[in-house]
Amino acid sequence: MSQPELVELRKQLKDMSESGIIKPAKSPYGAPVLFQKKADGSLRMCCDYRALNKITVKNKYPIPLVADCFDRLSQANYVTKIDLRSGYWKVRITEDDEVKTTVVTRYGAFEFLVMPFGLTNAPATFSTLMNQVLHGFLDEFMVVYLDDIIIYSRTLAEHVEHLQQVLARLREYELYAKVSKSSFAQETISFLGHIMERGRIQMDPKKVQAIEEWQPPSDVHDLRSFLGLTNIGVFEDLLRNSTAHDRLIEKDEDLELDTPMPRILRRIEESNGDRSCVGLTRRVLLLGGSCHLLRTASHTVPLFPHCERRPVRKFADTCTAHRQNSNIERNNNQDAAKSNKLSTSF
Repeated sequence: MSQPELVELRKQLKDMSESGIIKPAKSPYGAPVLFQKKADGSLRMCCDYRALNKITVKNKYPIPLVADCFDRLSQANYVTKIDLRSGYWKVRITEDDEVKTTVVTRYGAFEFLVMPFGLTNAPATFSTLMNQVLHGFLDEFMVVYLDDIIIYSRTLAEHVEHLQQVLARLREYELYAKVSKSSFAQETISFLGHIMERGRIQMDPKKVQAIEEWQPPSDVHDLRSFLGLTNIGVFEDLLRNSTAHDRLIEKDEDLELDTPMPRILRRIEESNGDRSCVGLTRRVLLLGGSCHLLRTASHTVPLFPHCERRPVRKFADTCTAHRQNSNIERNNNQDAAKSNKLSTSF
């Protein structure tokens, strides 16, 4: 670690020890620690639990789907986003398992008394807690994605009432908001890398810029990072010419220079004459032209599978809302006919 990181490490270890988050340990386990810079420039201490996670029995508790979260916001005019402060630390580690969370540092070994970031089952465990605490509010006027709580309402009066109910429940369970990262009674908010405004969704321009300026991958790590950044399959309907793009992907055809695509895709194609980056180009191709607005699907209208999509996603996240009642039956028949032409490639 660099000298500034060592100073920060000492500070954070001291603060966590005094707060009862960690205690000195003597253990056969020992995960390394490293730092990651936050958006505000401060440093977050990360525990590398990869070895422990490999031998951990996985908790398959369902994590909320991003698509479902956005669908619920389709009729919202006022939105509050609450980011919980150190939410994971509200979950105690079983006494017999505390030793397994040991981290080793230059200043000694320490074990966690509460749930640290980095454990493979941490997201599922925290989702269980949030569902228990906020049961009764979910999908009525609130959605939760891990430690992000979204309260939505049609009118300001309703929103004040909903907000009071949620805050009272959080106070009861001693869960507190991080004010600097929370927004109250807003018409426009940033949520999960997207901008929401009165039921409309737009990709965050900063994310689009990062994708366009990304340098061609030089190794597997770079490739994985880029694939994660461009993993926006649920928002394919935002894109221009998405149907044409899907057909190109399904047929596994070579990419043409006049195909609509971000500048980064052109650079990748020029620097990689072969198809070694086909996984990458497929994802970037879906970004096609952009970040324009789209009205999110309402959960109050019938949904039918959009059968022009790849089979692997047919019933996952590519349902299309047909809003005009007069066209529902006709569109359903057309989709059923197209289902016989599904390609087996993806």
